[in-house]
Amino acid sequence: RFGALFEALQMTPGQQRPTAGLLNAWWRPARDDGGVPRLLRRLLELGLLEESNPDAPRSQRAFVVPALLWEALRGQSSEHLGPGLRHVALEALLSEPEPILDTELSSTLAGLPALLEQDRIDAIVVRGPRNNGRRTLLRSVARGLGRGVLELELTGKADADVARVRTAALLGVLLRAMPVLRLELGPGETAELPRLPLRAPLGVVMGSSGGVRGPALERSLHVALELPGVELRARQLERSLEQPAAELLELALRHRMTSGNLQRAARLARTYASLGQQIG
Repeated sequence: RFGALFEALQMTPGQQRPTAGLLNAWWRPARDDGGVPRLLRRLLELGLLEESNPDAPRSQRAFVVPALLWEALRGQSSEHLGPGLRHVALEALLSEPEPILDTELSSTLAGLPALLEQDRIDAIVVRGPRNNGRRTLLRSVARGLGRGVLELELTGKADADVARVRTAALLGVLLRAMPVLRLELGPGETAELPRLPLRAPLGVVMGSSGGVRGPALERSLHVALELPGVELRARQLERSLEQPAAELLELALRHRMTSGNLQRAARLARTYASLGQQIG
């Protein structure tokens, strides 16, 4: 509703966004030290503002807050924020079970939130096959930080991905969520991750092939999540089938799968068993 006011003050018919000229006139100090243009440049660099008419003369350029950030500021964000971008709030993560890991990896996982909180690392890169608990592990880290997660699937197009990573980082701060970037690269491919506009914990999920580098990963910890062994598969079946792990060792020995596929197979088995009982 301030659009008409801005239009009248600027004497620019049809321009209902505040311009650089108007903002500079309002907040220009007695001694002009370039404060307003400097602040505007910083907000543009961070991605908190965008120019709606970048081709206009500098004083006539108008500014707008990106739609996703505006919705987050107003508390109107949803779970699905756009293509390949999903927000899972902390409340939803609290109901998820802890990942089933071996003793060494469980010990490492327990210490990761503290490393991030103490600013000893900035990012965690989890490598391994798909559907093997990579995102589950990072969700557990986010839960330990008292945060949700903001899952972003990257496209592999460098320029577009840089802009999307910057937006995800800003949304993560506003929504108190840890950005988790998903990369699927082929052998010999390398992705470059830019420095985040604001310091915040970052998670990266990728396969065993390809490489990742960049300013965002200068202080990163890499975790390898291999296929679960027989004992871990038995424990995962125990959780899914609600039977003692000792009785499931033979079944676990026969089915060498990722943890996610194993859980899906167990759920399907329970569904078919329940269906068979109803028919019988």
